[in-house]
Amino acid sequence: MAVLLVGGTILPAMSQTESEQQIPQIELSLDSSSYDLNERITISGQIIDYVQNTRDPSLDLVHISFLDNDGKAVSSSGYGHQSGTYFDDADKPFTFSVWPDKSGNFALSTVLTSVLFNYGSYNAHAITYQSGNIEQISEFEIVPTVEEELVVIEDPI
Repeated sequence: MAVLLVGGTILPAMSQTESEQQIPQIELSLDSSSYDLNERITISGQIIDYVQNTRDPSLDLVHISFLDNDGKAVSSSGYGHQSGTYFDDADKPFTFSVWPDKSGNFALSTVLTSVLFNYGSYNAHAITYQSGNIEQISEFEIVPTVEEELVVIEDPI
């Protein structure tokens, strides 16, 4: 509490509180918690308290990337990128960009191709800009398909 001294009189200063603003958030969901390689994954979500940006609509884009269990982005390493006269073999993060609708809803469907993914734990990472960067992470796992063995019991002759 601050004290204000005016003309020899001590008055308590009024504490000023900023109006509490609702901080935008992203809700993120996956259609399953585990997948097999080369299986389709659907990621959907909503930006809570979404307000379209009229000055720069590109800030409304939701960027979705995949992180491995070490926190490294799944990348298109080995494919290279050519710009101008230089060739760059550095890893390029594999990222999707989707537009939300007027309510802030978005969805993405893609395949967990064995070219980019392997068995293990991953995170789907969504980030957008709404009065500042907001992000959300959802965990999933890529597991091998378990094939059931067919057991034939034969009666003795």
